Amino acid sequence: MDINCRWLTLVRFALMATTVLAASSHAAGPRSLEATSIVIAQATTAPSADKIRAQSQRMREYRALLADPDSNVRLAALDEMLKSSEPAMHELAFEAGFASADQNMRALALRARILSMKAFILELQNVEKLEDERWRRVIQHFGPSPSFTITKVDAQTGNIEIQQCPGRVAGQEFTFSCGGNGAAVRLRLTDGAVMTGTYSRLGATVAVQLPLQ
Repeated sequence: MDINCRWLTLVRFALMATTVLAASSHAAGPRSLEATSIVIAQATTAPSADKIRAQSQRMREYRALLADPDSNVRLAALDEMLKSSEPAMHELAFEAGFASADQNMRALALRARILSMKAFILELQNVEKLEDERWRRVIQHFGPSPSFTITKVDAQTGNIEIQQCPGRVAGQEFTFSCGGNGAAVRLRLTDGAVMTGTYSRLGATVAVQLPLQ
């Protein structure tokens, strides 16, 4: 009998607690529930301090590897960084690669950058110094900022297609040609993260540059 009484008391307490919680939720209204959902979502998606510190530590370690006296270590570290899914690590790799005096590291950074692009815009150079008639011809042929879409890449060979015209990234050069009087571009990596070269079309040629960062 005593056990049954205790059990009934517990049941009544549970029912009262449920009623109070339901009333509290109803009184709080949808705004309160929405605010609670936002807080929970932020707590779920926000990176933890430990995760941030771990990423920072990895970046410090890779920076040290990029400065290693062994060129093979530097190149292997850069390759791993370029393959990283972390945007910060990726951009650090490009920055270090293009700033390096090691030609192999510069070539690796260039290849990864070109193959990762979906499109690019060439900047015409020294057009203002051309004769008026020539200037008009150049702008008519090329437009003020020629743009191109990359339609296919082969990460293994460095072969690339720009609007179905064949091209290639090799060493520190990037070239493509549509044949005949179609577009033809030949660029070479200069100091830093800028490529310079020529763009030809319809029998006319103009100097161009392609910033990579």
